[in-house]
Amino acid sequence: WDAEGGVAVEFKNGDCVVDLNNEGSALIDHGSSFEGQIVSASGEETSLGGFAHQGSRPRGMNDRGEVVGYSSITSTLQGTLDGIWGAIKNRRASIQWDERPHAFLWRDGEMVDLNALIGSNEGWELIWAFAINNHGEIVGGGRKDGKVRAFLLKPVREK
Repeated sequence: WDAEGGVAVEFKNGDCVVDLNNEGSALIDHGSSFEGQIVSASGEETSLGGFAHQGSRPRGMNDRGEVVGYSSITSTLQGTLDGIWGAIKNRRASIQWDERPHAFLWRDGEMVDLNALIGSNEGWELIWAFAINNHGEIVGGGRKDGKVRAFLLKPVREK
């Protein structure tokens, strides 16, 4: 991207560029459609797919095209809740659940919940991921011991 040329990307209401990497690629959050996209300096477009959850957002990208962000997890409960709603309604009971998102890593065309990559005995719930560097280190925020805290994840290299 320079003074002589650039890449035209069609933006809709709510779209925004949320990150740029050193290779000249832009990470785009398609706002109201809950989709993400990478547009390279040459104009090649890579869809991150639809996140299918309100409140899902891509937030950071490294030079390898790995993306981090956060995505709501409540829709995975919706089918189960729809199935038992009649029984609950008849008993005048109610259900509440938290729409807290989970931090994700998108790489090689797949989105992975970062909570699945850490030990469950660590006591963390990784909620947001904001940035990833070229070493694969990820920063974000989550809950530990009932408090919101910052985290730094460092990848473990396989031997």
